[in-house]
Amino acid sequence: MINIEGIVSVVLFYILILAVGMWAARKNSGGEGDQEEEVMLAGRNIGMFVGIFTMTATWVGGGYINGTAEVVYRDGLIWCQAPLGYALSLVLGGIFFAHRMRKEGYVTMLDPLQECLGGRMGGLLFIPALCGEVFWSAGILAALGATLSIIINMQLDTAVILSALIAVLYTWIGGLYSVAYTDVVQLGCIFLGLVICIPFAWVNESVIPITMDSQDWIGEIGEGRGWYYMDYMLLLTFGGIPWQVYFQRVLSSKSASGAELLSYIAAVGCVVMAVPPILIGAIAKSTNWNETDYPGTIPIPPEDVRMILPMVLQYLTPSYISFFGLGAVSAAVMSSADSSVLSASSMFARNVYRLIFRQGASETEIMWVMRISIFVVGAMATSMALTIPTIYGLWAMCSDLVYVILFPQLLIVVHFKDWVNTYGSLVAYLLGMYLFLVKKISLNYDYFSCFTPIPETEERIPIRPDGPDYSTSDRIPRQESVDKPIRKPDPPLRELRRQISFGSSGFGSIKKKGTTGGAEDHHHLPAVPPPVAEESNSFIEDGGNGDSVRRKDSLKNIKRDIKGGVKDIKGEVMDRVKHLPDGKRGSMASLTEKPPYTPIEKQTEF
Repeated sequence: MINIEGIVSVVLFYILILAVGMWAARKNSGGEGDQEEEVMLAGRNIGMFVGIFTMTATWVGGGYINGTAEVVYRDGLIWCQAPLGYALSLVLGGIFFAHRMRKEGYVTMLDPLQECLGGRMGGLLFIPALCGEVFWSAGILAALGATLSIIINMQLDTAVILSALIAVLYTWIGGLYSVAYTDVVQLGCIFLGLVICIPFAWVNESVIPITMDSQDWIGEIGEGRGWYYMDYMLLLTFGGIPWQVYFQRVLSSKSASGAELLSYIAAVGCVVMAVPPILIGAIAKSTNWNETDYPGTIPIPPEDVRMILPMVLQYLTPSYISFFGLGAVSAAVMSSADSSVLSASSMFARNVYRLIFRQGASETEIMWVMRISIFVVGAMATSMALTIPTIYGLWAMCSDLVYVILFPQLLIVVHFKDWVNTYGSLVAYLLGMYLFLVKKISLNYDYFSCFTPIPETEERIPIRPDGPDYSTSDRIPRQESVDKPIRKPDPPLRELRRQISFGSSGFGSIKKKGTTGGAEDHHHLPAVPPPVAEESNSFIEDGGNGDSVRRKDSLKNIKRDIKGGVKDIKGEVMDRVKHLPDGKRGSMASLTEKPPYTPIEKQTEF
């Protein structure tokens, strides 16, 4: 049953965001000559106050808070690398990119790439940039869909589609002015909404104090995973730079020095805004869900872990508090979604449609192309949100894509443009795409011995369906089996015949059936009669100098004795095998060893 109170709270917050966006849209001058710059960059007139909020909101959104709570609950705080990694990316972006690109007066992130490499190569580089924005938007929509499905009891697919429609319509109304001013409301909603919910969840009677089991929610890196941890941090740090949503804020600043300063302040804001979802993830890890009203499977299955933040709001806080938190998260997500969709549509309209296909297109035509692309990007993000099982994994995949393909190209064209050309860029593009798809490199190219092979005593754990990638390097020691006995290999047939013929010690413990009448002999195998052992040995010692008749008789005796001995052994073996349990039947060599079980004697009834 749909929760009417929850829908009312969400609608109220949507109206608030929409009203702020409509008010901010009035600041657009609407001139024909500068219409493109006004919509995409807010006329390069973003001040310090609004700039701090909108730069921080570059990363802080629905995917940020939901994904952070998810990974803290699943893997521990130590593996929640995205907040710190993206904060470092803002710092490095301010140092190496913000000042220079704002000073050059670019409109989009792809402008320096097309200026140095040409329009067609820039069009190819638009593909990973578009995919990154689509994946990011999909993570945002999936986060909001999970929240609505938990608290309002709405189907996940319906919630995602409805959220996407609202985001697309909102993006259609306002440009960057609306996006920037709604970011102010967005961060306020996130901070106030989650901070209000945390105390109620903290004191819930089903929650154990997080200080008592801190090891569970803090986590550990694990032995042998340090290099993977460092590699993933580098991915998030440098993969967080080549994003149009970031450079859209940088290029809309009033000055180059202001753009650099905004990056530094926003880095601090990212770390601060990660504290509430981290606490929610720790609270969820310390909760005894059997004592709550949670109706699902316990322990929480991996496919439901991405909903851990809305589950805390729903089952650990009062209803009126959870609705406030839901509205805050929803407003934050919608404001982030329109930013990503606007970024992707801006790059397509300017860097692909105008600079490649229609160099003489008017401002009005470009605006209509951008509006149409908003619907296309929204549809692509919606389909991704419905198919990817983890919010944090989708979130990290965005950085992986732009890290291996876009970041090297952008770094070169901004700082070393005299050392690059289109052909080298194309080779780097194809190589980066290949590495992104296969995610490994052959050891044949390890000329400097940089790779460490996996020891034979270790094996990889299969990839979990709910997590970044960040799970492909898990290793555990290979354990020896204790259920099956170790069996020696069977001797060669020639050696076996020789042992039987000459009374070798290989079957010395085997006694002939019926030699003694004791019950104890019933558990031993028969011995092979060796009546011709001396004859055979003397024949061999003679070196084969006897006549042909003697030689033939000796060979016949040997064959006859072998056949008789083998027949007796087979009969006794078949008799013994009948008493063996299923799965314990081995070869004759294995039966000569001490059996790994104790036979059960039959009890005689009196």
